[in-house]
Amino acid sequence: MSTRVRIIIDSGLFLLARSDDQPLDVGYFETSKATDITVYEDGTQILPPPDTKFERGKHIFHVQHLEAGNGVKTGVTLSPSFGKELLRLRELYGPDVPDVDRSQFDCTFRFYSGEFDTTDLRTRTFMEYGIGGGGPTGNDKPTRAIAHDVMVEYELGQDETLRIMRDDGKILWESPLGSSTARQFEVKLLADDSTITSYYDTALRHKSKYCWRPNPADPPPAGVP
Repeated sequence: MSTRVRIIIDSGLFLLARSDDQPLDVGYFETSKATDITVYEDGTQILPPPDTKFERGKHIFHVQHLEAGNGVKTGVTLSPSFGKELLRLRELYGPDVPDVDRSQFDCTFRFYSGEFDTTDLRTRTFMEYGIGGGGPTGNDKPTRAIAHDVMVEYELGQDETLRIMRDDGKILWESPLGSSTARQFEVKLLADDSTITSYYDTALRHKSKYCWRPNPADPPPAGVP
C-alpha cells in the first residue's frame, strides 16, 4: 500500500532562480516556540518531542524521497498556479528588488523532488519600516490574494521513505517503512511573528533605507526573484 506525505511550509524564502533539474532551496528561520516542526499520522500528532528545533547552525536539511535501494528520487514539480499565487519580492519593491543574503538563514531546506502547490490564499497588508529593525514610516501596501502556506506532496511505495536529514547526518524526521496499510503523514515547518523581521529585513540586502514587512500573524512565504 502507498503512503502519502504532505509537507506544509508555513513561511520561508523560496529561491526560485534554478534550472528545472536542480533541487529547490527554501531559506528558513527557527521560531520562538519550543519546537519548529509538527508531524501528524492519519490526523494524530506524533511529533514533536519538546526540543525539536531547527537551530541556528546554518545547516542544510536535505528533503529526500528514497526509492527502493535508497536511490534519491529527483525532479521538483511546481503547480501551474504556484508562480502566480506566491508573493514575489518584486511586487513589494518594483525594480529595486533586494538580493537575498543566504548567510543570514538559520537553515536551508533543500527539496530534491515533490509536487509543490500553494494554499490559504488571503490578501495582506505590508507596512514600511526602517531597515535594521527600524520603526514604521506609516506607509502601507496592500497585496492581492497571496499564498500563506506551500504544500509539497509525495506518494511513497511499499519500500520507499521520505527523509529530512541535516547535513551532519542528524535525521529530523523519516517516514517508517513496512506498512501494509495506507497511511498519511503531514509534516509542518512552523513560523511565527518572531520570524517576520528575519525574513523581510535581515535576510535581504536592501537597496534603500526601508523595507516592507507583513502585518503580524502568520508571515507568508515569498519567492525570489
